[in-house]
This record gives sequence, structure tokens and C-alpha cells, in this order.
Amino acid sequence: MDQKQIGAFIAKKRKSKNMTQAQLASQLNVTYQAVSKWENGRGLPDVSLLQPLCDALGITINDLFQSENKINETRRLKSIKSVFSICARMTLLIAIIEFIIGLVSSVFHPDILKPMLINALVWTLLFLVSISIVIFHKQKLLKLKREGTQAEAKIIEIIPANWIRIANYATCQLLCEFTYQEKRYEVKSHLVVINPFKRKEDLHARIYFDQTDAAKYSVELFQSN
Repeated sequence: MDQKQIGAFIAKKRKSKNMTQAQLASQLNVTYQAVSKWENGRGLPDVSLLQPLCDALGITINDLFQSENKINETRRLKSIKSVFSICARMTLLIAIIEFIIGLVSSVFHPDILKPMLINALVWTLLFLVSISIVIFHKQKLLKLKREGTQAEAKIIEIIPANWIRIANYATCQLLCEFTYQEKRYEVKSHLVVINPFKRKEDLHARIYFDQTDAAKYSVELFQSN
């Protein structure tokens, strides 16, 4: 049983009912922090609350515990950072090849070693910068998943990034909208790679953010299969 997926399903159904966490908590006679805990995947409702929760959300208990399969019908969108990760590995491979070629060539042409080592150093620096960016964003997402709050978001606009093109796929940002404690927020996702024929109705987002500062957020994006 995946608590995070069940929590995400509860949050999605609550949003579809246009309810805040506080309103749902009031119906169940629990605190909104308890609802936040469920939706954040840090716990499950008490058995005695399952039926009242399902009644409030307009679902059955069977729907709730089959939510893992429903969520698994979607898959994560490829982030442009995953492309950077591949590029980072390629730059490291090129650096290693440059270094080996430089060492071998220096046996016959001693003056070739220095420029080849400089090339290898440049590629190595590019690798370190690229992989550092990837690791930073990954750690940020994991930290907010662990310590922050999550909310299901609605995709309201697809913003093309025409200056980046990867084969036949479009690169874009998604403008997302979510509500937390009766306040509405709009946030932009990181750059993602999508099929150009995908519609915004085929996409959805999950926002992880700091409870004390919603400006500190990370977006996880999904698309229907």
C-alpha cells in the first residue's frame, strides 16, 4: 500500500470538490494538519474515518484503495534536466576519451599532450556543472516531498520554449494553479519535454512546497498514457 499515492488521490478528489483541507477536516472532525499529513503520504486515516472520508469525497472505500492503480495509469513527464543528465555523462565520456588519446598521442607527438589535456579538463568541468544542477534540483524535490506539503494542481497554460528543440518533441514550461489554505497560487514548472500533440487536459501536476513559504516549491508533472 503506497501512502503517497493514496494521499495524492485524496488530495485530487478533495480539489475536484472545491474543498480546502480545512473544510474537509471540519467535516471529519479532525485538524487540517491531519488531512495535510494524509495527503503528504505521511500517514493514513484511522479506520473509523474511512467511510466518512469517502462520503465527503464522493467515492467508495474500494475507490480509495484502488487509487494506486489509477495513479499508475499516468507517467512522469521527462524533465529537461534528465536530458542534461545524459549530456553530463556524455561529456565525462568525451573527457576520458580525450585524456586517453592525449596520453597515447604524446608518445609520438609530445606537443599534443597539453592541448588534449586542456580539452579533457574543459569537458570535465562541463560534466561537474551539469551533474551539480541535476543533483541540486533532485535533492530539492526530495526534501520538499519529505518535509513539505503537497497539492494537486491544474494545468492552465502550456508555455513553449521554442529556443530548445529535441528531435520531434516540444520543450515547454507548464503554468500550474493550486490552492492552499484558501489562497490561490500560480507557479511555473521546470522545462519539460512533451509530445507536441499533448493537450493540457492530458497533463496534471503535483506541487510540493514549504508550508511556511509557498514560494519555495518543486513541481512534479505527469501525463496520461
